[in-house]
Amino acid sequence: KKREKVEKPSDPHERTSQRKREILEAAIVCFAEEGFFQTTNRKIARKAGITEGLIYHYFPCKKALLQEIIEEKFRQDRSPAQRCYARWESVFDRTPPTQESFRDFLLDLGRATFEGLDMDRDVLRILLSEYRLLDEGAD
Repeated sequence: KKREKVEKPSDPHERTSQRKREILEAAIVCFAEEGFFQTTNRKIARKAGITEGLIYHYFPCKKALLQEIIEEKFRQDRSPAQRCYARWESVFDRTPPTQESFRDFLLDLGRATFEGLDMDRDVLRILLSEYRLLDEGAD
């Protein structure tokens, strides 16, 4: 596939921001299609049209990518999203996340959605697929 030529900003901070955005967008697509655990940084890099090493320049690990995606989404809407983000942090304070903590997060997310939180479908698909994996692992 031939990648579209995108004009690069002249400001270094803008270039950094644009590159980070491209990586995040590629990660969202990959996580939504394949799930967080099945997605590799190599797949994300391929989707973004960059080298795998460049991902590590911006993000220390795949978990940091997911954290940034979730944080960015919840920063967009402070009201119902604040409660969800606090719950999200509590999910990842545990290593590995527990099924119960993830379920509580999804319940808060559902309530926030009814209160007007506009949730990106791909991000929601990522979260639900990972909960299903945790649920299957609990059997």
